Amino acid sequence: MPKKSFQTTTSSQMSQLFFVCFSVNILVLYFSNLLAPNFVVFGAQFVPATWALFLSMAVLSLINLLAVPIFEVIQEEKQKELSPKEWMIGYFIVNFTGLWLISRFAEQFGLGFSSWVVVALVALVLDFVQGFAIMKFVYPKNN
Repeated sequence: MPKKSFQTTTSSQMSQLFFVCFSVNILVLYFSNLLAPNFVVFGAQFVPATWALFLSMAVLSLINLLAVPIFEVIQEEKQKELSPKEWMIGYFIVNFTGLWLISRFAEQFGLGFSSWVVVALVALVLDFVQGFAIMKFVYPKNN
C-alpha cells in the first residue's frame, strides 16, 4: 500500500508561525503577570523584566516552531491527518514542557512560576489562544 502524502508547512508559514506565536506568547504571559503577579514573575538579578518577557517568549516560540515538523512526522507515521484535538493536546504538552524548562533556567531567562499548576494553567491558555491565532493568521480557510 503506497504511503499517503500530507501537506507540509512551508518556510513562509514557518516564519508567520514564529511571529504569531511570539506575539501571542508575549500577550498571554504579560496578562498572566498582570492578573497574578505573585504566580508569574519576570526578571532576575541581571535580567530586566521586559527583556525576560521577550527572551523567554522567543525561546518558547522557537520550541513551538520546532514542534511542527515533529507533528508532521507523526502524521506520516500514523498515515492519517492529525485532528484539531490531537494538535491541541500536542501543543499543550509542548507549551507545558517549554514553559517548565524555561522557568528552570530563571537566572538566564528571567521567567519564574510559583508552581507547576500555574505552568499548566498558562500552558492551557496559551494552547487555546495560539490555536485560534494560528488558524486565523497562518492557516486561514480558503473559501
